[in-house]
Amino acid sequence: CEFAASSGDNGKVFAYEFIPKSKEILQNNIDLNPRLSNRIEIIDHAVWSESKIHFFYKDNGPGSRVEMDSFNDHEGKVTTLSIDDLIKQKKINKLDWIKMDIEGAEPHALKGAQQTIKEFKPNLAISIYHNMNDFSNITPWLSHLNLGYKFYVRHFTIHSEETVLFATVK
Repeated sequence: CEFAASSGDNGKVFAYEFIPKSKEILQNNIDLNPRLSNRIEIIDHAVWSESKIHFFYKDNGPGSRVEMDSFNDHEGKVTTLSIDDLIKQKKINKLDWIKMDIEGAEPHALKGAQQTIKEFKPNLAISIYHNMNDFSNITPWLSHLNLGYKFYVRHFTIHSEETVLFATVK
C-alpha cells in the first residue's frame, strides 16, 4: 500500500501474487486501505521470463514451494505472465518502479521485463540475496542494456537476507 499511497490519484500498482494465503493477506491489506484500493491490482500469475509457462505450487506461507515440474503434494497450478506482456495487455504507457522480491526468480522476471525496462527506464529495487549468482550477475545484465543506470546496494537486516539492488537513471 505504500507504493499506492505515493503513486498519486492516477497511479496504479500491479502486484503479482498467486499463492492463496499470501494473496489473501495482500487483499486484506488492500481492504484496510479503501482509499487506495482502486490503485492496486493483484495479478494472479507467477512472473517469469515468458508467459504461459505452468508452475506447480504448495501454499505454505513464507515457506511455499514453487516448481516447474509437478510434485507429489502440490496444491495448485499457475501460469506465468511476463512484465513485458502485462505492459502490453494493460496498455500501460508510463512505469516508474519495478520492485522484486520473488525468491530467486528475479533474473528470469527481469528478462521478461527487458523491453519494458528499455522503454520506460523505471527505478528498480531488486532483491539479490536469494542466490549468490544474483549478487554478481544482475547488475552486469542491467548495465549491458546501456540505459545509464546508476547502481546502489543496501542491506536491511543483520542477517544474510534483505540485500537489495537499487538502480536509477539520473
